[in-house]
Amino acid sequence: MKKIATVLLGVSVLFGCSSHQDFGSHNPTEQSISKIEQIEWQQVDIPANFSFHISSNTQYLTNQDFSSPVAGFAFEVTEPEITIEVSGIVKQLKVFAPNLALYDQNFNLIRNYNASYFDYDDTDFIRGDVLFGDIVLNLPIQTTKIYGLIYTTKQDLADTTELLHPAKAMAIAKRTVPPQIDNPIAQHVEQGEIRIALKRDSGLSSFIQSSKSASAPEIPVIATKTAVVALPETENYYHSSIKAAVAADDIPKALALLEEAKSIGIKDAQKVFVNAVNNR
Repeated sequence: MKKIATVLLGVSVLFGCSSHQDFGSHNPTEQSISKIEQIEWQQVDIPANFSFHISSNTQYLTNQDFSSPVAGFAFEVTEPEITIEVSGIVKQLKVFAPNLALYDQNFNLIRNYNASYFDYDDTDFIRGDVLFGDIVLNLPIQTTKIYGLIYTTKQDLADTTELLHPAKAMAIAKRTVPPQIDNPIAQHVEQGEIRIALKRDSGLSSFIQSSKSASAPEIPVIATKTAVVALPETENYYHSSIKAAVAADDIPKALALLEEAKSIGIKDAQKVFVNAVNNR
């Protein structure tokens, strides 16, 4: 599971649980809006678990920064460390690719996360077919409220997500050779279900970047992912070892090498494994 730091990055320990709230589709007071202040924000408490069903009835925000159906949630900041988990649910090979913009109590933009932070993990059989990402917030003391804006972009709508075929997932789970069949493709669309969880955190943190006003002509400061760069010799070792294990019909060893390679940032390890299985 990846961790994305927004104002501060920390090691998290989660506490508490909450019942699930379903913010179903309804007719808003204003459906076509041009300002984020016009969004019908759903007030929640921490911890919280809730869903948005984005449909033709959802508010549509259009201005120089956005052109998208939008859903908004808000919560009072009663503690400095919070985790926000976002899941775009794949249904009938369609998914709303989420982006998340976070604003403070004065609607100043703290951080914006594009759809690349909420991606599909074909090794996570527990979550299944979702676009998932979690964000660790450690907020300055002057922040008293957070507004979270869920939206998508025209670029996201032109994209797709390749899913792992269920038969392949079953084979991998049973540690057998996956069948040579095409993976299904999920289309990115303007309607779908987004699930969000807010959790309490505690841990060590370090400052990264300051916020920027939401009134700027473009959405500011896209946070960057932290990458682990492996030496070429290390990459070659893991790539070769994975191929050799698959060739020897030792799938458990190949999967173990794959997980180890991912944990230390070996590039294209998953691709090497899949290609080795398909070419076997």
